[in-house]
Amino acid sequence: MFYLLEEFKAEKTCLTDKAFGFLTVFGSCKDSLMNSTKKVVDMLNEVGGSCCGSGVCGLIEMFCCLDLFEMATFVIEITERTASRYNILIRKRCQAGQIEKARAIIKEMSEFGCSPNTKSYNYLLGSLCKNDKLEYVRIVLEEMRNKGLNPDAITFETLVYHSSSRGQVEFASEFMNLMVNVNVEPRSTTHAAFLKVLLEAGEREKAYKYVIDMSAKYNHCGNTLYSLLVRLNQKKGDIMAAQNILNEMIDKGLKPDFGIFIKIVKQLRKTRRKSLARDLRMKYSVFYCSTKANNSLSNSFVPCRG
Repeated sequence: MFYLLEEFKAEKTCLTDKAFGFLTVFGSCKDSLMNSTKKVVDMLNEVGGSCCGSGVCGLIEMFCCLDLFEMATFVIEITERTASRYNILIRKRCQAGQIEKARAIIKEMSEFGCSPNTKSYNYLLGSLCKNDKLEYVRIVLEEMRNKGLNPDAITFETLVYHSSSRGQVEFASEFMNLMVNVNVEPRSTTHAAFLKVLLEAGEREKAYKYVIDMSAKYNHCGNTLYSLLVRLNQKKGDIMAAQNILNEMIDKGLKPDFGIFIKIVKQLRKTRRKSLARDLRMKYSVFYCSTKANNSLSNSFVPCRG
């Protein structure tokens, strides 16, 4: 095993939880399992390189998957108490719905001088949301702030997504406002989740205003936001609203997503609005013209010789 790990190290190969399944076969009792695990850890430390860090994380992951959290904690105790290793425990506890035990791990980290990070709390917040415990979310966010940890884009996406999936427009709006106030830029999936809940709640004007405001604030994602709004209206069956937004996009010089553009054109034709489909295609052709013009311009330059 040592020589095999040396080869892995030379090839910069990383280990996963699947590398250590043999331990549970040999470990017929707790003491035996701990002893075998200690030997493997010592070997990983001796080999070092890519095998060491990935191997320790693989061990923790494997024990968590087998519901042997005590053994996973033991691996951390005999190696190094780092946030990334504790986060594996927190993630697995949260996936199992064991929220209080996940919180206890965060408390334990602080007691041992290993500060939890934003990812630690993201797992906890996600689990709270999945288990309909949104009333505790504010408490956890306050705890983060007290520890000097700032919510990131994943934090807010978790909160917005789960609020939106439950149709809780007020919660989703509150988290979106907080996100903007602390200067964290939403990801495209966050925009999509929020726009979807607004449209499903019949808040069409708010959804439209959101796209306008966010496009102005983050002008690099104007195409994405407008295209999202078009797609969501199309899925709701509001083909005219989708067509109007496409027209507005093109008027503003924003190139729509080609896939959704074609869908709208086809649906307009099917619903006997061929003139609208033709007008939309004519408008979209400006992007083809500009592309051809750019290509012609680039081809007109001939490199000088001598």
